[in-house]
Amino acid sequence: MATPSYRRVYNISKPLHFSTTLHGSNIRLSSDNKQASRINSGHSISNNCYVLSSRPINTFEHVYLQHHSCDSDFMSALRVGFITEQQDPQKGGWILALRDHILNENEIVAIYYTHDHSVIVKGLTDKTETILLTMNNDSNITERANAVNIQGPFYLKLELVGRSDAVKIVNDELQLSGNDSVIPVDHSPSDNVQNLIQNNNSGCCLNYYNYLTNNSNNVVFHNTIHQNIVLLDRMAICCVDNLLKNSAYAFLNTQITRGDALIFKIMNREYSSKSSFIFGLTTVNPTTMKPRSFPEDINAFQQVYPQGEWLYSIFDQSFSFELYDEIALYLNLENRLCISKNNCLPMQLVFDTASPKQNVSYWPFFNLNGQITALKIICKTSVQNLKLAKTPVASKNTELVLCPFCCERLCDAVLEPCGCSEICFECATIIKKSSRTAADCPYDRLPICNIRKKS
Repeated sequence: MATPSYRRVYNISKPLHFSTTLHGSNIRLSSDNKQASRINSGHSISNNCYVLSSRPINTFEHVYLQHHSCDSDFMSALRVGFITEQQDPQKGGWILALRDHILNENEIVAIYYTHDHSVIVKGLTDKTETILLTMNNDSNITERANAVNIQGPFYLKLELVGRSDAVKIVNDELQLSGNDSVIPVDHSPSDNVQNLIQNNNSGCCLNYYNYLTNNSNNVVFHNTIHQNIVLLDRMAICCVDNLLKNSAYAFLNTQITRGDALIFKIMNREYSSKSSFIFGLTTVNPTTMKPRSFPEDINAFQQVYPQGEWLYSIFDQSFSFELYDEIALYLNLENRLCISKNNCLPMQLVFDTASPKQNVSYWPFFNLNGQITALKIICKTSVQNLKLAKTPVASKNTELVLCPFCCERLCDAVLEPCGCSEICFECATIIKKSSRTAADCPYDRLPICNIRKKS
């Protein structure tokens, strides 16, 4: 049985331009297909003025757009957003108009989407980022008649309405000019995680399993036995190195047996894949392996290293892993593989190959071949130390909700006196400092007198 190939990033080596087939009848493309212009600039109906990107856009991939406006009395401007393959290219997608001040103050704007489906726009001049819309919010769906799967892939969609009569994709031009404001397309998960570590992001902390902090030990990833992996935080975090490869293997430096539990945390993820990751066990000591001989197909390990057992379980997108989720994986007393997410009651799973043998120790490993691109191993502990609940345990430090303003840090602040808390401390501080007088809460518009961290 061959393991499905779950390429998590679409071929970024393909040049980005507009689709030569998926655009409205009132759109004309330039010879290099990077500029879309309206044929009839006086046309105010947007149905025939749409255009899609030539390929899917990856999570956090910035698309830089140069906008041109005509002299017109129309108030509406360029509409931007994303659309899936399943939606009607003319009517579907999550798309809203850019504010006039963004286009007036910036000759070039960037658009991208985050891991939580927020669509972000920012100007190349003022570099102010604005959440335009959220793709999992039904009010932003233009094709409201149909339920839409928001797993992707996502294509960029533009509508040239009102004063907008031309738009050009200028990623290549900016990169060739050496503009340091351009975010590289081939972003690295290790860069994202390194930023979290350097900024002491609250997402790095243990929240749901924080009662296990006294059970921590020296479980880390093997510093040499891995493939397509970058190790961070003293080898406690493994990150995918090259997102274009279909596999990324990381082995732990310890064995587990019946009654042992591994606690780890999701530190980075993408949304352009059908799989999450693969967890495996083997009786082959990793120090006897040669990473260069690791096969891309996990099933081939048995042929490459036939002297031992190879067991694995594929975790697909039905498990709905999210950024900063905390996972416990263990072999229970019946030698069944079990998983608990965020300290909930566990699920019993079956290996896609054979079942583990009684009283045999196994070396655990991960294949980050899907959405999950970075893991942090927390500890190895006894199943008896787990205090699994029927519902998620409330964290002592944070509610584990991503800040909707930066989409990077967790909500860890409380605004006073109103008490609103869906914001991180850093963004709350920026909002408060942005006003010479008492700044207003972005939710209820009450004055912000103080900001405190959640206890």
